[in-house]
Amino acid sequence: MSINMQTKEPGLTSEVYQAIQEAEPLLKSPRQVFQAHEMAQMYKIYNGYTGQNKQDGGCGACRTSVMNKVRKIYDEYKKTL
Repeated sequence: MSINMQTKEPGLTSEVYQAIQEAEPLLKSPRQVFQAHEMAQMYKIYNGYTGQNKQDGGCGACRTSVMNKVRKIYDEYKKTL
């Protein structure tokens, strides 16, 4: 029995572009604390770019790691404009 799994190609897909555009005001902000719905946007970008399915567990170190990666993704996005 074989399982046919469709995989997404990670990177700056159209879905990631749209998520970045929606979250751009947050990404431009220098603040360190984000509300749960704002972090959901960050995880959407992170997961769309990496192809992973990380969930926000509220861990400060985990959130910081995701935010650092999302800021790098945002920098890559800005270079394409």
